[in-house]
Amino acid sequence: MGSRGAAADHLHGVLELTVYEADDLHNAIHGRIIKAAESLKESLGVHRLAHRIYVDVDVGAARVARTREVEFHPTNPVWNQSFRLHCAYPAAPVAFTVKSQHLVGAGVLGAARVPAARVATGEPVEGWLDLRGGEHGHATHTPKLRVRLRFLGVESDPWWDAGLRLPGFAGVTPAFFPERSGCRVTLYQNSHLSGGFDPGVRLAGGGAYRPARLWEDIFIGGIDLCDGRYDDENHTLFRDLDTTYRHDFMQNNFKHAGLRRGGPREPWHDVHCRLEGRAAWDVLANFEQRWRKQAPPEMAGCLLDLSQAELPDPGSFGDDEPWNVQVFRSIDDASVVGFPAEPVAAAAMGLTNGKDVTIDRSIQAGYVEAIRRARRFIYVENQYFLGGCASWAEDRDAGCLNLVPVEIALKVAAKIRRGERFAAYVVTPMWPEGEPAGDSVQAILRWNRLTVEMMYGIVTKAIDDAGLRGQAHPCDYLNFFCLGNREAPRPGEYSPPETPDVDTDYWRAQVNRRFPIYVHAKLMIALFNLCHGSSHLCRRLTTVFFSAVDDEYVMVGSANLNERSLAGNRDSEIAQGSYQPAHLNGGPRGRARGLVHAFRMSLWHEHLMGHAGGGGSVFLEPESAECVRAVRRAAEATWDAYTRDTMEDLPGHLLPFPITVSEFGEVADLTADGCFPDTTAPVKGRRSLKLPAILTT
Repeated sequence: MGSRGAAADHLHGVLELTVYEADDLHNAIHGRIIKAAESLKESLGVHRLAHRIYVDVDVGAARVARTREVEFHPTNPVWNQSFRLHCAYPAAPVAFTVKSQHLVGAGVLGAARVPAARVATGEPVEGWLDLRGGEHGHATHTPKLRVRLRFLGVESDPWWDAGLRLPGFAGVTPAFFPERSGCRVTLYQNSHLSGGFDPGVRLAGGGAYRPARLWEDIFIGGIDLCDGRYDDENHTLFRDLDTTYRHDFMQNNFKHAGLRRGGPREPWHDVHCRLEGRAAWDVLANFEQRWRKQAPPEMAGCLLDLSQAELPDPGSFGDDEPWNVQVFRSIDDASVVGFPAEPVAAAAMGLTNGKDVTIDRSIQAGYVEAIRRARRFIYVENQYFLGGCASWAEDRDAGCLNLVPVEIALKVAAKIRRGERFAAYVVTPMWPEGEPAGDSVQAILRWNRLTVEMMYGIVTKAIDDAGLRGQAHPCDYLNFFCLGNREAPRPGEYSPPETPDVDTDYWRAQVNRRFPIYVHAKLMIALFNLCHGSSHLCRRLTTVFFSAVDDEYVMVGSANLNERSLAGNRDSEIAQGSYQPAHLNGGPRGRARGLVHAFRMSLWHEHLMGHAGGGGSVFLEPESAECVRAVRRAAEATWDAYTRDTMEDLPGHLLPFPITVSEFGEVADLTADGCFPDTTAPVKGRRSLKLPAILTT
């Protein structure tokens, strides 16, 4: 069922399935109900609405696919719809449920299941399945559904744990936007960097890495157009409030916060990127498709007709180390034009047809495939980290089904079982933006805790399976961090005319002169190994995530690691995945030393600050046990300085996320009272009795 040793636990791989047709759905009872429904429609003036049916596909608690709706046919409704689905779900039967769409809700006409053990063999399952359990019964006949399915475990995937093999690698396929070659990518950390910021990173040719500065390079698109986004690597809390931040003070975590009451301001860490070359045309195409769908009629003609021939070829810039870039999206046809409605054509573009919508989930696909390719480490910065609810200990029906967290955990587990080093680093805010004890923030924190517990459970089981209990700890492989700052008072600082109300979170944070740095970045970097075998346009992706794989492959975009951003039919998001073909890992100990590596090292220099010099070359190999221990020691030392009674400037910004993990994978709160410093907000979150899960996942 995927990676060895996990066979009894998860269906981990790709599920290919086709729903062809049904037979014998009609019976007298249901026929009378249909006729009654049609009479009701006619009396309501909606008699032209046809009775429609569709098929849901589930793996255990996870809804993995839904066909389009087709008009009811009493003997032979036809879908002929195929799906290629990434799977990382607890082993469970694959269920097909035929439903009829009513004016309100849907009725079940019958369901069939294929046992998990049969699916896991990898042998194709094809033919007619008997449908049982329809809400109206089938006394005289057995309705049937014709399907085909085949499960491919991850280890049968030629790209599993294989890195970027050129020239064979062509990005995520199929996809609406293909991978583009000959591009240029510029990566930015924060909206600005001070003149003295020098991470001391050397590139492959021996030259020094010079970080780009967004505020100096800024072009159309700008940074996130909101207050409080301007910041640099210092992430000050109390300084420059009467100068730089006089008209840009922002603090969204306290009631009645403002410059008149003083700091701490809400420091803001972000990552941005600029695309040049052929991939930029894909960003433009996305904008145009959305404009044509959502702009009012009187503005339909406002788009400029840009001819690619009018713009210079990127080769004219003399860049001898170009990038390969692929643009990804989370979006559906309610927000964009250009998606084919016909299922076969949609599938050829990597799209999926739902009950009444066509969806692009290529951001999630990009994440999943990058994690599966990873060989050494994964580094993630994201505003949220929720997912894999089908594997949670509880609330498996929360709908937070995105696979990113469980894919990371299963990757770590597979490496442990194979006796290979691997490390995953995840950086998030200490809590989501908002009042930390507020209902929505606490609900999100609870989903996060369930996600983290699930991941450590998978990793701990792999340690046990490998016979490493007592020799290895889950945190040798998987760690969660946040960012924070603390500043000692300085002469001449801004003195506010008012003070916060006593014994509030605001007051305590001001008295203790500390506060979390908000991680708005959405990034992933991972490290692979390499086996070797016309126009120019600028576009910027803003409000971004950052993820890095093996110092070779980077994903940057707007999507959070939650269901809202990754489902494709809730929020609209855009991202890019990119790498430099000239800077991939060559041999078993080969190391990428291109701009992805340099950017990751520059971020670590910002986060670790005074600890960075002490780490030396250990940070060049993030998967090593030595590097994991060095990063954890630095974070723990910074936490001690962050929480002690003595106020001093911190030696770095990286903090452990305030949890502890036992050798058995049990997760507990780091703080004695179970709350974040200076708050009464529980670290583990709490269940919301007011907000439905769809609003907080």
